[in-house]
Amino acid sequence: MVKLFRSIALTVVLTTACVVPPNVSVSPSPSGPGTVALSAQSSASTPAVAASSVASAPTTARLPTLAHASDGLETFALGNLSGEIAFVTRQTRHSPTGLPIYKELWAMPLDGSAPRLSAIYRAGFDPRMSDTNVLARQFSPDSRRLLLSVGLGPVDPAYQLVVLELATGTVTRLLSEPAMRSHERSPAWSPDGRYVAFSRRAYPTQGIDGEIWVAGSDGRGSKRLYTAVQGGGATVWGWTADSRLIGFDPLAFESAPYALLDLDGNITRITDRSVTSTAAVSWRARVPMFAGSFADSPRTATRIDLLIADRPGEPTRTLVSQPADTATGSTGLTDPRWDPSGTDVLIYRRTGADSTTVIHDLSTGARREIGSRVSRAEWTPNGGRIVTVEEHPSTGPHTLFVFSRDGQVVRSELGLPPDTASGGRIYRLGDLAVRSY
Repeated sequence: MVKLFRSIALTVVLTTACVVPPNVSVSPSPSGPGTVALSAQSSASTPAVAASSVASAPTTARLPTLAHASDGLETFALGNLSGEIAFVTRQTRHSPTGLPIYKELWAMPLDGSAPRLSAIYRAGFDPRMSDTNVLARQFSPDSRRLLLSVGLGPVDPAYQLVVLELATGTVTRLLSEPAMRSHERSPAWSPDGRYVAFSRRAYPTQGIDGEIWVAGSDGRGSKRLYTAVQGGGATVWGWTADSRLIGFDPLAFESAPYALLDLDGNITRITDRSVTSTAAVSWRARVPMFAGSFADSPRTATRIDLLIADRPGEPTRTLVSQPADTATGSTGLTDPRWDPSGTDVLIYRRTGADSTTVIHDLSTGARREIGSRVSRAEWTPNGGRIVTVEEHPSTGPHTLFVFSRDGQVVRSELGLPPDTASGGRIYRLGDLAVRSY
């Protein structure tokens, strides 16, 4: 057992004589840290998947015992959320063998006030079990709840989907306990808040994910939409802006193509080329709707193209093509993001020895590069500013920079406290999502 959870386990032992009624919530103090909180999630405010698409409607289940919850997840109440906040993750707390791997979820206010720790979760427990959480597509529409795929259980854990109430630290399992355990991964909350899409595979299989499922965001009406061919797999890449289609990867050998799946299981192909990262696609409501970065080869790419399309299923066209260039150290481009305010402006990262963020105005063709050694870049929700994760110097920790939309530095070097639990080593930030309250 990792030292982090020994105190929690002791609490569980001392309280096992008391039964927690099903309708009682156990929550951490709003002003400080606590163990995982359990609650019965209400389904009154959120509709389930349409009845015509549902085979069954299991009830939402809370985590059955504190002992189960504490093995893989610890939460901390954030209290009042206000202003613009960047949510980031960093890896921490290695065991002597390097496994299991834990990640910390931090809330970093963009006004420069102190960061707050929100959760510590088991992100990996086997070399073949990578973390599939992508924060930008896992928030509820009001940004007050967050989906997480977490390795839960004291021995031989399974990935389970939980919903974290950020203000209180309360945690609820999204789905009821299945008849057979399974790994639930790569979750994505639909923009309208009604659905959750995720990938699933049999437990304890350690191979690639083999199915795409959808459920109501209250956990009801779970339904399998897609099963990969034998030896293949599938990964959820998020939703279209109208919440009608799920972007997913009908995985072929050594390739990660991109396609769309509707709630009846019908597939629309976009491209057979390989996506460049877990955040390689962006959708919006106006034309052109689609932007994505794709490699010309699933193995050793010589060129990356930024493709756009007016609507789902319509032909793509190349906006930018970036060949690998050994002279400049450029390796391509990735992670396009439409301006959320509605203008025809994209940001994306030019990758390589000195990765930058590119601001690209489609209406004029003008491009501007900002930042250096950039590993992540996202708009603020109103499109007013751009937040980047950068590494300065190359041997230093990752920090946040905030730019105006025209590329001027607004705030720099927003960082986290030293990671003393991991021996004070230089930390890396692995994800970024920006929300406004």
